[in-house]
Amino acid sequence: MPGAAPISPPRGLGDDPAAAAAEQPPPRKPKRRSGNATAAATAKSAFVYMASVFIITSSLVIAAALAIFQVTMPLLSAGRVFNRFHAPLRYAAAPEFATDDAACRRAFEAERVACEKIVTVEALGVAYMACDDYDGRREWYVPSGWLNESHKGSGGVWVVDLATEAITKLSVPIPLSTHGLSVHYDAAADAGTVHLFVVNHHSRNASSVEVLRHAVGSAAVTHVKTVDGGGLFRSINDVTAVSATSFYVTNDRHHKPGTVMALLEFVAVRPWGYVVFWDGEKDEAKVVAKNLVFPNGIGASSDGAFVFVAEHQTGYLHVFERRRNGNLAFKEKLYLGHIMDNIEVDPATGDIFVAGALYIAQLFQMGFTKKSDIPVAAVVSRVTANTGEDRFYGRTFKAEVVLQGNGTVLSGISTASMSRKHGKLLVGAFAGNGIHICEGQW
Repeated sequence: MPGAAPISPPRGLGDDPAAAAAEQPPPRKPKRRSGNATAAATAKSAFVYMASVFIITSSLVIAAALAIFQVTMPLLSAGRVFNRFHAPLRYAAAPEFATDDAACRRAFEAERVACEKIVTVEALGVAYMACDDYDGRREWYVPSGWLNESHKGSGGVWVVDLATEAITKLSVPIPLSTHGLSVHYDAAADAGTVHLFVVNHHSRNASSVEVLRHAVGSAAVTHVKTVDGGGLFRSINDVTAVSATSFYVTNDRHHKPGTVMALLEFVAVRPWGYVVFWDGEKDEAKVVAKNLVFPNGIGASSDGAFVFVAEHQTGYLHVFERRRNGNLAFKEKLYLGHIMDNIEVDPATGDIFVAGALYIAQLFQMGFTKKSDIPVAAVVSRVTANTGEDRFYGRTFKAEVVLQGNGTVLSGISTASMSRKHGKLLVGAFAGNGIHICEGQW
């Protein structure tokens, strides 16, 4: 139209392309990964891959080894092959040796319990037993890797009248899954009342020592304290009290039970176990003995001067001198020549009774199958003060076998506690059904 102004294009469409390009943000340059970062990423991937392969391969190898071990165990046990290669034990007796446990009889059959530890208190005429329900023990027993939590807490403490053999289960106010046991009795301080120290495997990752107080003649028990050891109680086995508040415990392995490393540590006979002292006055724990091969039972002499530790697989009983601050000084080790479990000191004579087995392959077979009818040759040794001429050469103690059997009567035993007044030796088994009483004097 004549005289009309020209129509301007929409904003931006007629702009100068160079100006429009100048208004756009510059393109981002791709970041270059440094050589160090690339190498680190590659190494990390390789490490994850190798770790995965190692874990899977190790699991398959261990599973295959356990399967083979399970199948060949009867042959190994019969031929005593595994015993010769597993530990430097020199057995003098064959599996066919004549038994001398004929004087032992089954007791308390109505109580279907597996009793790991029995402690006699001769002055009070009673014996205390740390036991678990027979069926529950085979489902929940942390040291053996039996971890069915539905059976956790099936244990307790029983007390036996040594004269009448009346048995009573004490009313403990907390759930227990028992192992070691110790009793402290001080007639001058508190007549008729004892302190009980019970190893309690209350979870798969932690164990504790429960301190209880019991007035003899009553079924009630007072829970005094739970001691967790401040992280030093990794794999507690046994306990021995030296006062109403202080005690020693054995940690049989460095690695926690139920793990592959704990199994390998046991099978490879590694000296990674240790002893811990709990100072009840200071409420603190400290390691007082190290480099032990699966330290199992522990006991203290009546006067508190010595502490004895049984190495489960090597056949050696270690003797330590006890210091005022609770530290232990190694004195000597005594060769007993059999698998050792718990230790019990006769307060009347100072004699030490050590219960155990002759062949570790039989223990493995029972442990893997959880069958109590598998015969495990049993043995009880007594350690006494050495009165021979060699005592002048540092041999303070001597040992002798006082009771043994081929597994038909006593089998897989873990504890033997003597009452000289009543002429009875009470014998229990960690996975057996009930206990035995052996008549006589040893």
